[in-house]
Amino acid sequence: MQRMIQLIKIVLLVSLVALPVNINLSATPLNLDLSAPDCNNCNICPVREKMIFPEDDYEYRWAFVFLYGWQLEGVMNKAMRFSLPLSEGEQRSRLYTGEVSYQLKRQNVVRRMLQPILSTMEVAANYTWRDDPNGQIQEFNPYLRFTWNNFPWNKYLITALTLGEGLSYATGFTSRETRDTIKANDVRRLLNFFMLEAAFSLPKIPQWQAVYRIHHRSGMFGLYAPGIVGSTAIQIGVRYQHFQDYTR
Repeated sequence: MQRMIQLIKIVLLVSLVALPVNINLSATPLNLDLSAPDCNNCNICPVREKMIFPEDDYEYRWAFVFLYGWQLEGVMNKAMRFSLPLSEGEQRSRLYTGEVSYQLKRQNVVRRMLQPILSTMEVAANYTWRDDPNGQIQEFNPYLRFTWNNFPWNKYLITALTLGEGLSYATGFTSRETRDTIKANDVRRLLNFFMLEAAFSLPKIPQWQAVYRIHHRSGMFGLYAPGIVGSTAIQIGVRYQHFQDYTR
């Protein structure tokens, strides 16, 4: 059962990108030449106004994020309540993360089905290097991102809340995951990956986001490993989003 669920996750990650997108949308894109003299003479141009806010007719395809963080000594629900018990001194595990994500097109079948609930959906590849008391550990985390960004105050501060779910493979075990004999025997290299994120950007530079993230590895209550094992970290960083015309 465990291997079957892991296989389903991998197949889902691959198939979402490869889904056919030949769906005829009713909206027809405007073929407007912005370099034409008549267009440059306009005092008010709806197209130019929309280009100031890429979320109107433009959206990003690729995004790149860099994060720095610390491992917590408490469980994940404490991080969600901003109760952050950090270990001290040399016992503190530090995380350095690089990540690339690809946003599924608006025509994607899965994204269209979830559109009333979610704003965007992405496939992400996360690499995390840990400087842990147990040694240097590398993590490889492929996962799906589900984002909601339709907030009434976006005119002043663009806000995006994201939930991530996927797989996490580590080359070693952290001090948190092996904090006692029972957990040291139960922990596995392949665990579940779960992520919660809040990102903020200014309307004039929506491609740059400030990011706060909860990074969580766990056995998912016995699905990936016996017993309750895992680790939780908090991270802060910056994301750059590459915008392009969504009609292309």
